[in-house]
Amino acid sequence: MTPEKETENASGEMSMTRRLALTLVAVAAACRPKPTVAQLDHVRVKRVQGSVPRQNPEAEAWNGAPEYSGPLAPQNVTPPMLQQPGIARVKVRALHDGDWVAFRLEWEDRAGDTLLGPSRFSDAAAVQIPRERGASPSPMMGHPGAPVRLLYWKAAWQTPDMLMALHPNKPPTPYPYEAAATEHRAAMELQYAPARAAANPNLNRPNGAPVMLGEAEMFGSFTAVGDAQTDGKGVYREGKWRVVLAMSLRMAPSLVAGQESQVAFALWEGSAQNAGARKMRSEQWVRLAME
Repeated sequence: MTPEKETENASGEMSMTRRLALTLVAVAAACRPKPTVAQLDHVRVKRVQGSVPRQNPEAEAWNGAPEYSGPLAPQNVTPPMLQQPGIARVKVRALHDGDWVAFRLEWEDRAGDTLLGPSRFSDAAAVQIPRERGASPSPMMGHPGAPVRLLYWKAAWQTPDMLMALHPNKPPTPYPYEAAATEHRAAMELQYAPARAAANPNLNRPNGAPVMLGEAEMFGSFTAVGDAQTDGKGVYREGKWRVVLAMSLRMAPSLVAGQESQVAFALWEGSAQNAGARKMRSEQWVRLAME
């Protein structure tokens, strides 16, 4: 055998050995057990060191949080009712750092609706808690004298330019105030953007976050809470939403470290024409335990 042939055979054997080693590493990685997640019949809000991940539903901190998986039912108490059942279950994890509390909701969704238009609705989610410590309002958005607070996230609020997203070929259509001199812009903006001038909470959300905080004492009474500190973000990937809804604990007097409260959830599926009262929701309160 020539030296060249011996070198060629040795090189081939090394290549095969390298491929075999890489294959074994890949198999070992695939067989490595994934970290187990505690499955609970209630929501446990885990205390974390540092800050809660208010805008990252895929942050490492969520991996160590126990998970609650609960059923949802169509809203069939007040019109307009949801006639066809939709999203059957929601998975929930929760964290707090002493200053902020964050809930991560996860559910399967067939479309990931992020746009609004005629007969076109956005996916959305809500987390509901009693406003007052020790209170037990109706889980159906509270009742007179027993209010609830609701964190509400809407996927469309994460779309920076709705008109451009709906009509990507439209020509530029700037508002007149955008070309105005600085000293005149504020006054013109009130004239040409009345929703902003009226502090419409659909537009005037804290720091532009896609989450707002509201309060209700019965169906149809949802009202934005002024000067609320909220945050959050949703990520749609591989047919499911993961959404963080967060708020300052100053906005949630019923949530106290080391004590228990209650929580409920609601989801809206845009492609199924869910909007307003047409939603999937918790039929009963779910026990919540703050670490």
